Amino acid sequence: MEKRYRPVVGREMLFALENTPVDYVSKVDESLLQKFGLRKGDFNGTSDKDQVLGLEKELKDFEVECGGSAANVASGYSNLGLPAAFSGSIGNDSNGDLYKKSLIDSNVRPYLSVRDERNGVCHVLVTPDGERTFLVYMGASSDLKPEDVPKEAIAHSGFLHSTAYALDSISAALEKGIEYAKANNVLVSFDLASRKSIERHEKKLDDILSNTDILFVNREEADAFGFKKGDELKLIEYMTKHYGIALVAYKLREDGAIISSGHGNKTAMVMSYKVNVINTNGAGDGFAAGLLYGLTSNYDLFNSGKIATFYASRIIMQESSKISYKLFDIEGML
Repeated sequence: MEKRYRPVVGREMLFALENTPVDYVSKVDESLLQKFGLRKGDFNGTSDKDQVLGLEKELKDFEVECGGSAANVASGYSNLGLPAAFSGSIGNDSNGDLYKKSLIDSNVRPYLSVRDERNGVCHVLVTPDGERTFLVYMGASSDLKPEDVPKEAIAHSGFLHSTAYALDSISAALEKGIEYAKANNVLVSFDLASRKSIERHEKKLDDILSNTDILFVNREEADAFGFKKGDELKLIEYMTKHYGIALVAYKLREDGAIISSGHGNKTAMVMSYKVNVINTNGAGDGFAAGLLYGLTSNYDLFNSGKIATFYASRIIMQESSKISYKLFDIEGML
């Protein structure tokens, strides 16, 4: 019998759970990276507040945006007209306030636990060659505890969505959320996020995937499981058979996506929309929001995939990782 990948009828809400960093994007010279001992083009995590404060004193101009992949998905899902909620922990400071306001402005219901600590920040440092280097201080953003996870809100949702980034710091909270979801017939949607996340959390990931209903993966992440370009259907078959995942959405960037329930069942191959690419950050989150919207709205896999690639295309045409305007009559482009 084919496994379910559509939410229970009448349950439209997407509940997202993850970290809550505020992103600061700055253009810098390479000398600044050297001064603070940062590996160029890499993710540099730190627990040293002084290092972060020292860097911030050097930065003159920057753009601010509330980050977090799962929050982006919740924002996109809400933007498309369906209810969304988000759970995380924030700091008792201006960045924590900004994060809460961002959720509310996106019509995402916040379930936030406030900590007496600085909110997490992610400094995105862009050198003249376009390379992005990250300095990340998680602070209060990595302190969501299992007891903070709202059982009733998840129990009345259609989806619980998160990503492998959550495994770095709030895995116990995510596991509690999945426990609530499984006990209440709520579908678990999960994004593998990055190859490094997969490599860091092999054992935890195995448990999460065994409880996942809808999986989002790209070529880099598939490679971490030993599947190369051209092995897309083999990867889907592996995920659906080995872990019992109901639906796999394999993102192929400019080549579109393959969305399949495996085992020779329903498979849709969707082309991408050709647009002027400004910034790919957040495109995968937009894709996830669009696909989950399509599934909830009872579109078939092909049209759900078209909504996903269309929404992602709107994001890559702008600097921001989220769309700030409402998309009306998205069905009109199907």
